[in-house]
Amino acid sequence: MIQQAAGKLPIEALFGGLGCTIRQSDALPDLSHFDPIEVSLLLKRCGVVALRGFDLDLERFKIFTERFPSRFLTHLAPSLRPTLSKDRTVAGVLKGNGWIYLHGEMYYMPRRPDELWLYCTVPPSEGGETTFLDAPSFLEALSPGAQALFEKRRVRYRYIMKKEQWQEAFATTDIEVAVEALKQRAIVDLDVRSDHTIEYRFVTSAIKTLPNGSRGFINSIANLRQYGSQSVIEFEDGAVISDDLVQEIIETGEGRAYLHKWQQNDILLLDNRWILHGRRAFDCPRAVATRFSIGSTGN
Repeated sequence: MIQQAAGKLPIEALFGGLGCTIRQSDALPDLSHFDPIEVSLLLKRCGVVALRGFDLDLERFKIFTERFPSRFLTHLAPSLRPTLSKDRTVAGVLKGNGWIYLHGEMYYMPRRPDELWLYCTVPPSEGGETTFLDAPSFLEALSPGAQALFEKRRVRYRYIMKKEQWQEAFATTDIEVAVEALKQRAIVDLDVRSDHTIEYRFVTSAIKTLPNGSRGFINSIANLRQYGSQSVIEFEDGAVISDDLVQEIIETGEGRAYLHKWQQNDILLLDNRWILHGRRAFDCPRAVATRFSIGSTGN
């Protein structure tokens, strides 16, 4: 074990130079012994923090996350994620057992989480690893042509919310209430269609200036292309992002991703501002709870 220089938490390297692990010990018998400020600083520095070996259940996970100075978000597609708390801020991961490509969470929206909290209640016996990659490494690994293209041209996400989706997401049958809720999430470019669907658009760069001042490739291009029936990802001028370019993004990220093999009661904290995540496919029982928050790592 190595000792964190700026605090008292005993930490181990998780993925070499990226992330760290904190294990249950006599000095840290349970989660109540953590200092939220110290953990937040560690997360900001390491990007991914794994907590392993603690006695947990879903309620204790919820209580632990609420010790941090955060505001929790609900997801806009609750039908795709089983709700696990009354306030709908604790939910399961995306339904299904397929491969999910590396992405930044909710990067198709102007307001997205700072942190992701993942808690494993049923670890898969084989496969089902959660994948991670830091945005600067992703950018560096892309071809010079792809880097130059995304530096020059911004990306536009177009997303269509079906009537049943916005009704479930915002617990309302009033479309004006749904529109106002989207505006509260900083979405201003939207249209209400005659079939009571809502299309919103968001333009942003796929390459971001990160909290430490470096540049990194973090976005939702590859994973949203997996779910193309409700979303279109294109360049700002409407030009198509080619299949070859998307394939380069997929192969570059997945070829360099770190894999976290889940154990019972693992918690992973992820800094969504510069860490992408995804999932490997699996064919066995697997259950991971999630919570998304704004505010713990700062803006």
